[in-house]
Amino acid sequence: MDCSKMLYLTPNMKEARDDSPEWDIIIVGAGPAGTAAALETLNKKYKVALMDKATFPRDKICGDALSPDVIQQFARILPSLAERFAALEAKQEIDGLRTIAPNKKQLDIKLNGRQMEKGYVVSRLDLDALMMDEVKSHPEIQVFEDTEILAIRHVGQFLRIETSKGFFSTRILIGADGNHSIVAKLLGGRQSIDRKHHCAAMRQYFENVDWPEGRSLIELHFMNEILPGYLWVFPMANNRANVGIGMLSSDVSKRKVNLKKVLEHQLATHPELAPRFANARPLETAKGFGIPIGSRRYALSGKNYLLAGDAARIVDPLSGEGIGNALRSGRFAGKHALLALEANRFDAGFLKAYDEKLYSMIGDELRISRFLQKSFRYRGTLNFLINLTTGSKKFRSLIHLLLEETNFFTEWARLSYYKRLITKKRKL
Repeated sequence: MDCSKMLYLTPNMKEARDDSPEWDIIIVGAGPAGTAAALETLNKKYKVALMDKATFPRDKICGDALSPDVIQQFARILPSLAERFAALEAKQEIDGLRTIAPNKKQLDIKLNGRQMEKGYVVSRLDLDALMMDEVKSHPEIQVFEDTEILAIRHVGQFLRIETSKGFFSTRILIGADGNHSIVAKLLGGRQSIDRKHHCAAMRQYFENVDWPEGRSLIELHFMNEILPGYLWVFPMANNRANVGIGMLSSDVSKRKVNLKKVLEHQLATHPELAPRFANARPLETAKGFGIPIGSRRYALSGKNYLLAGDAARIVDPLSGEGIGNALRSGRFAGKHALLALEANRFDAGFLKAYDEKLYSMIGDELRISRFLQKSFRYRGTLNFLINLTTGSKKFRSLIHLLLEETNFFTEWARLSYYKRLITKKRKL
């Protein structure tokens, strides 16, 4: 039976069925946030649909780095998802981070021998396809690819959604549809981006980059021209590398920075990078993308809808890492949608609890990261911190401990964590 034909409603059918939506939950956007939300609804009695305007597998411009937090969340979502990721061949294991200050001083944070998950670099082409395959292995979730949202309107207690494949109706809608979320625009009244809380970035894949010290570290190069942004070089599987550059959109506009030219210039002339890229071959032209950073708080819900992932604008302001919070917000959105269905409450007041829950988990982290981002605007601050850390065994140990924390992306921002360190409840 062709489900898409069943879901297409003529105008008369629309009026006749306004009291009975076809779906309990519709999730728009099948990236990490959307698929996490869908998987959170498994083994329940509700009808769930996941739709995306693309057909998978598809590329998604990104830095492709997965923190230990991401790996840990796979297991929390579903053991089978964690197993699927463990079996993925196209991933590069990472055991540390190299940060290079504007004065060329470098700080290496190695994780070898630490009791924590490793990090990885995996293309979004592979990662998102993997998560979509996991969703498709559960037939209780209906997947609609190549389905673009055209319009959304409230009809009584439900939402009526017009798509390129016909009409859908639902009790609750989860918008996980990215930086330019149509759900946030049509239901939340979101207008254009705020350049002070948004990053512009470029990504370019290379092969045959030279790695004289091995391929186990991701690199962040802080350079005067793009502070508080950075240039990144991330090793990937199969002799590839994800190389990119990013900085605040407000600074790009104010300082008239051409990120593509800066990237090309640095790879050709930087004393450390140029020799490593002398024999490298670009696999694509540099591609631009936007990063909606969580340096201010946004409304994440309203009547009949929740926002997750980049649609919620919760990317870490300093690192630009967004997949961890995308998964977390997707999980919480799925859970809260189930709570709303159980309570038969889809009003803005009830759904506001989702905002409070998510920001209670990540709000401190985002605020401190925003503070550090603002501090890193000044090269003297960065140089001082890198010099201090490289010259102090105690500070290096502190950073190792921060990276070891099971709940690193929430715990490190809590004052109680530092109180434990000061009182020597953990040995530095």
